[in-house]
Amino acid sequence: MGQRRSETGKRCLLDGANELRLRRGKGCGLNGHIVKTLPEQTGNGIEGLLGNVQLDRTKPLPRQIADHVRDLIRSGKISEGTKFPSIQRLAKVWGVTLFTINRGLKPLMQEGLLERQRKIGTTVKAVPVSRSLAVHFADRQLFGTGFYPELYVRLQEMILAAGYECRLCVDSRPNIEHSTPPADLQRAIAQREIVGVISLSIRQNEIGWLGKLPLPVVGVSGLIQEGLKVEHDFEQMFQHFFSVLTQAGCKKVGLITPFARDFREFFRAFDSVLPQHGQLSTHEAWQCCEGYWRDHSSFGYHALRKIWAQTPRPDAIIAYPDGTVDGVVLAAMMEGIRVPDDLQMCLHANDGVPRACPLEVHWAETSTSSMAQILVDSMRARLEGRVAPAKVVLPFRFRSGPSFPLDSGPTIPPWKGSIP
Repeated sequence: MGQRRSETGKRCLLDGANELRLRRGKGCGLNGHIVKTLPEQTGNGIEGLLGNVQLDRTKPLPRQIADHVRDLIRSGKISEGTKFPSIQRLAKVWGVTLFTINRGLKPLMQEGLLERQRKIGTTVKAVPVSRSLAVHFADRQLFGTGFYPELYVRLQEMILAAGYECRLCVDSRPNIEHSTPPADLQRAIAQREIVGVISLSIRQNEIGWLGKLPLPVVGVSGLIQEGLKVEHDFEQMFQHFFSVLTQAGCKKVGLITPFARDFREFFRAFDSVLPQHGQLSTHEAWQCCEGYWRDHSSFGYHALRKIWAQTPRPDAIIAYPDGTVDGVVLAAMMEGIRVPDDLQMCLHANDGVPRACPLEVHWAETSTSSMAQILVDSMRARLEGRVAPAKVVLPFRFRSGPSFPLDSGPTIPPWKGSIP
């Protein structure tokens, strides 16, 4: 009996020493070879689930153990009330020391996922019910100034006011990799850390997975199949702008937008409404739609200067979205363009981002507060099992003049609608 205990003790000391050497990069055994402790073969029960992981001995072992167990609990693979094997048994399953096991399980107890009681052991507690909503951006629209950063601020305020937490998910991968959900979003869904997704991406050709997520989704993308889609009334905007330009005697219209042609609602409205105003025409050389620039202001500046260098020139320009305004206005002033005598300008603004413009231009304003309220109301309705619309179209508000919306002129009233 004593000899048996002695051999067991020696084996545990050897395992611990080998692990310490490996983590320090000094693990050497006989003949100078690295000595590895291999996990014990396990069955199909909880030990099989726990042992189904390859620990990377070059990285902190306690963190790997904590992440693995957390994933199993939050994903529901290990249910509430399940009794955990003893730390001695877990040490054999993973081939590590008791000290490492305790360090790996400690954060899970602090998070309330595990509970250790004397004479009972370690058991799985109920997974806390999530109250988090993920706000998803498919690129870096969030950074800088403009509609989307302001919309995120409004969303965050309203999500918190509705009793939920707000979790930001920015997909910074190269565009070619956007055909699958980002890893952090997949992980949050698998671990039930979020209950819904609000997507603020308009990249429709890259995020086909958005409408297939296994939880409520609302947003501004046309790929949302079982949720709410909120979009601007671009037909209304172009009808108004083309009518104003026709009355001003314009004939040639240019277009400035940093969005590519996959922004379908926008370009579909432009292409369908323009022929209804027979006096107006456009030309490919007067359209700067070269893809998703990160700096919209810089894009607006270079786009107007490029268009103004053409022969012939257009006598009207429409610039969208509001992030292009500063650059377009600066380019007009640098080029000495007399607005509106030489060029009629139709620009976009929103009620949360002031733009300084001393020129006499025409404005179409959107409301970030209204869009945020609709998105949050619709998400709440879906989470509570109430009927919610599949699509909401937000109108624009129009006016003409300089320095809008920095002056004291009228703005769009707050959204007063409600989701039934």
